[in-house]
Amino acid sequence: MPEISEVRLDTASELWDQLSSTKRQSNLDNRIIYRGHANAKWEIKPTFLRLKSLQLQQELWSAPLTCELLALIEFRKLQHFIRCCDENGVEVPNDSLELRNTVFSDINFRKHHDFPSTWPSNEFLEIMAFGRLHGLPTRLLDWSTNPYVAAYFAASEALFSQDDWVPGQRIAIFELDFGPVDTTYMGVDTAYLGEVRLLQIRGSISPNIVVQQGMFTLHPLVGNKNEMAEVKSLEKYLSPRSEPPIKAFTIPVCQVPELCKLCDTFGYNAARLYPSPEGAVRAMRESDMYRLARKNGQG
Repeated sequence: MPEISEVRLDTASELWDQLSSTKRQSNLDNRIIYRGHANAKWEIKPTFLRLKSLQLQQELWSAPLTCELLALIEFRKLQHFIRCCDENGVEVPNDSLELRNTVFSDINFRKHHDFPSTWPSNEFLEIMAFGRLHGLPTRLLDWSTNPYVAAYFAASEALFSQDDWVPGQRIAIFELDFGPVDTTYMGVDTAYLGEVRLLQIRGSISPNIVVQQGMFTLHPLVGNKNEMAEVKSLEKYLSPRSEPPIKAFTIPVCQVPELCKLCDTFGYNAARLYPSPEGAVRAMRESDMYRLARKNGQG
């Protein structure tokens, strides 16, 4: 049985109706999360673990990407991210001398170098999430508990890549049913489905995570020291079920302008989902991309 089942729809309006909470048969005791892709054929992989990123890291490090090297690269990127935040006066979550001198010390990392499948431990997760919310490539994948937020991200990403649209392309809203989850939030809320970890991060680390109703899945690092790192699409790490754990609601990419219009009408736009001056600028750019798509006869 496939790990993803597809629900093919023809129009943005049909998709909007399908995503309605009154239409979806969801168990209130389950954690259901959503993610949007501008192309339904893309694998469900974090930015850092996609092919181009891995090829770049291999070229930069001039060494085979073993499990321990992949963990080390991520560790170094987090260290660099903290230094860059220092340079522009941005505070990182849980900052302290202990964080700088102990958690992010090379001595502390040795345990992950020897046992890479333990990477990353809890002490790194909030900084990873903070970085991801602001564009840092990590092994975290962004999701939302709100399907319309996922629809916005799929539509927005597609708008900005409209020069690359191809005949037959479809966008996708992925729905992942994680099953029952303990909703006691103590810093990091954790649940597992197979080898995939679900994270609820404190909203105080960034307003983005609050307005986007964000959650994260953590891509596992499977393998031992000196073994080559193997990266698969998220569904490959999930526990088998009688029904596929992920549904993909798809529509033709030509419906993206109409979906953008629906998102904006109901308040799912960059100005609200990125509460910052950068969000306002992004909203203006999206408006131009929307007009361009309409002018070129899309939607």
